[in-house]
Amino acid sequence: MNVLILISCLGLLSLFVGLSDSLRKYSLQVIVAGLAAILVLNFLNWNLENTRFFNDMVNFDNYAVAFSGLILLASMVVFLLSKDQFSFDEKSTGDYYGIMVFTIAGAIMMVSYSNLAMLFIGIEVLSVSLYTLAGSRKDSSASNEAALKYFILGAFATGFLLFGITMIYGASGSFNLIEIANYVNGTAELPYLFYAGLLMMMVGLLFKVSAAPFHFWAPDVYEGAPNIVTSFMATVVKIAAFAAFYRLFSTCFEAAAQQWSLILSAVIALTLIIGNFSALAQTSLKRLLAYSGIANAGFMLLSILALKGDAASALFYYSIAYATASLGAFSVLILLSEDGKTLSIESLRGLGKRNPFVAVLFTIILLSMAGIPPTAGFFAKYFIVSTAISNGYLAISLIAILTSLVGIYYYFKIIATLFADPIEGSEDHFSQKRSYILLLCALITIAVGILPELIIGMLR
Repeated sequence: MNVLILISCLGLLSLFVGLSDSLRKYSLQVIVAGLAAILVLNFLNWNLENTRFFNDMVNFDNYAVAFSGLILLASMVVFLLSKDQFSFDEKSTGDYYGIMVFTIAGAIMMVSYSNLAMLFIGIEVLSVSLYTLAGSRKDSSASNEAALKYFILGAFATGFLLFGITMIYGASGSFNLIEIANYVNGTAELPYLFYAGLLMMMVGLLFKVSAAPFHFWAPDVYEGAPNIVTSFMATVVKIAAFAAFYRLFSTCFEAAAQQWSLILSAVIALTLIIGNFSALAQTSLKRLLAYSGIANAGFMLLSILALKGDAASALFYYSIAYATASLGAFSVLILLSEDGKTLSIESLRGLGKRNPFVAVLFTIILLSMAGIPPTAGFFAKYFIVSTAISNGYLAISLIAILTSLVGIYYYFKIIATLFADPIEGSEDHFSQKRSYILLLCALITIAVGILPELIIGMLR
């Protein structure tokens, strides 16, 4: 509970700091220090006896503490990457930072809610903030287009979600997750109203995680938004959305899995196929990362399909591996294209000879994304697939394995480009001083891969 309050206070503080010309330059330091302090306080809630607050609107159990900690850590990395990223509107930097902090507040609501009203509030706080951030580069038509597309489609998906919540309430008579679960478990034949609400909520959440066929907004929004905003959306926002998705279905809808599992299986198969095969045709690194994120969404949805056993632990481990690799990839993108221009994969040619340190670190990140041992990405996919198979979902697990082979191809294509002969006259201005974030991500990727048991057992 204190984490949610403190995050909101930090957002207000960052807005006030941004008002002063003399204090604005310290906005980043204030936010990173504040997030670090809140991170420590967050883990003090581990194994808390009383986890329910605000009249049972929030349940800050170990699941919420773990995902909140990951969100805070990923946010700190994004803020460290954000230096000079809002130079196009320096006077409003404090405002952008404040909006990003409020987005984190929405994300924490989404991982800790125990009432559907709180889920909706968390999604709206997060979404409205992102609409603004996506269009923050006001002089860019691509940024404006990204904001408009995200707003229109996001509002449409929110309508589905809200209508679904209304139907669930109409059938069960409650917004509380435990009461809804008791209703589902205690009702021999659930009404069609309930299933309609479940399906509509699923559609709204599938849009938030950019799963097919609700993925079409992601490549355009990712490419049009400023690089730092895209990195924020691809990590913090996606982690929060999946944590919310899993909490809802594992708590309320597990007993009705027979009615929705087939639909979700079809969505997973479509997401894996579209994400991986679309990534093959991309020449822009940013769009490739967007389709890669869609493919990863397919894997993460497997944990929601499985639900039982170690599904929560597998999802948490995958979230760590995915966030770490994505932040490493976006750090390369940000530092090689600081002017905001699209970075093509071909422009990376010869980076291994111009800057071998960065190329090797980026290779480690790409190997993790491809799922090559002993990186975290390999064990993340292994735990997800093994959990799905143990719960009887063999066919969809085979599709996940086969489509991941396509992913290996396009990731290794980038690696081959990195170490190919450079184009004559090509150069980059990668700051060696700022590559420490890429180094940190690469080290975490290897460490989590070598010692997976330190993470996988946290939520058992």
